[in-house]
Amino acid sequence: MIMEKTILELRTAISPPYCTEEQIEIRSSQISNGMKKLFEYKQNFIDNNCDVFLLDNTIKDFDSLPESIKQIALENNLEIIFSPHNKYGKHNKGAGDIENLKFVKEKLEKYKWFIHFEPRQLLVSHQFFDSFFKKPRDLFTYNENPNAVKHFNTGLYAAETKNILSFINAFSEKELQNMVLNSVSIEYILHDFYVKNQIKFGTLSKMDLIWYYDYDNNYKHW
Repeated sequence: MIMEKTILELRTAISPPYCTEEQIEIRSSQISNGMKKLFEYKQNFIDNNCDVFLLDNTIKDFDSLPESIKQIALENNLEIIFSPHNKYGKHNKGAGDIENLKFVKEKLEKYKWFIHFEPRQLLVSHQFFDSFFKKPRDLFTYNENPNAVKHFNTGLYAAETKNILSFINAFSEKELQNMVLNSVSIEYILHDFYVKNQIKFGTLSKMDLIWYYDYDNNYKHW
């Protein structure tokens, strides 16, 4: 039975195999800061029937989490799912997202709406969530690169769960391998999926968040 509720996935890769110990410490700090900012909005999630869980495919269990993230999880009674699947994600982020959404598919099927957020980013405001909860809908922002083909930002978006499930169900092992081999970006194929299938969606001019693109805390405000 589908509940008229929303599920918010906090998607992390806390300890990727390609990172140094120092880089993992920086990632952990960025993620814990992003989670703290997100949970300033905790009461609004409760008021809008939105459940929250964290999905990580680079940590094996709760005891292996960085202390700062453990503390935030305990303070907010956060469900954490540790996925063993990192076959594709360590080579292609989008393929890893699809691989791991398949892993939690049965959980997602219970909800009407799905929000994806990567808390390594730091929210400047909660305006995206305000807009979605005021009017639940498939909601995206476009990447601002004028030299690129039109595509979505995928660090924060919302969708009717059935649409995301249709999207991930279209990917076989062979197609995930193709994403890795040909460096296919999920930002483009998710956008094309919506256009091809004529699925209605809304857009905002920005996500209003800080996106870190290196380990020196250099960032872009999207």
